[in-house]
Amino acid sequence: MKPNIETELNELETLLGRLRSGELSRAEFRSQSVHYGVYTQRQEDRFFVRVRVPYGTISPAQLWALAVAIEKWGTGVCRFTTRQGVEVHGLSLEQIMPLLQALGEVGLQSHETGGNSIRSVLACPHAGVGLDEPFDVTPYAQLLTRCLMRHPEFQNLPRKMKIGFSCCEEDCARTSVQDLGFQARTNSEGACGFRVLVGGGTGAAPRLGQVLEEFLPAHQIISFTRAF
Repeated sequence: MKPNIETELNELETLLGRLRSGELSRAEFRSQSVHYGVYTQRQEDRFFVRVRVPYGTISPAQLWALAVAIEKWGTGVCRFTTRQGVEVHGLSLEQIMPLLQALGEVGLQSHETGGNSIRSVLACPHAGVGLDEPFDVTPYAQLLTRCLMRHPEFQNLPRKMKIGFSCCEEDCARTSVQDLGFQARTNSEGACGFRVLVGGGTGAAPRLGQVLEEFLPAHQIISFTRAF
């Protein structure tokens, strides 16, 4: 297990212990646990966890570990979300840590899947194999994920934020309904870059993102995102 995942699970275990001992109410627990991807449900003794699948890529080993974990500690059912995450519902207090520890062994984690953080970095499911894609957006989604996750500047944002990368005209990553959307483009000189959309959302007041930049050079995505 990676050191950062192990540290975060230890922090979560401490938080669960405070709930178990009565030091925290369920409401107080939830206010802190969502950052670790653990949520209370309407049933008093049930919880659910949200697991991050960066840029929508999950390996066979991770998928197998997920299946085993939800059979052993969950209800045998999980939900794949519209933003390329996984949710496991109906967990008891005692099932949360074993499930997340098993997933952590294969690199799957729940950290920053809740709270005011970078909730997700999506990528088009056809990235790398699309016949008409200008270029593969996967390396850029990977780069942005590595730069933003656990970065101190992005742990307590004014509001949660979702990012998407598309590489096809169909916009399979639905960048128009992300807070920040990158659509792959090449300019007249053949350089790689992105058409940038901002302000999309699917919440109580759904809205389509607006074009902020028609062509952002690909090497500027980190500095642009940090400034945004």
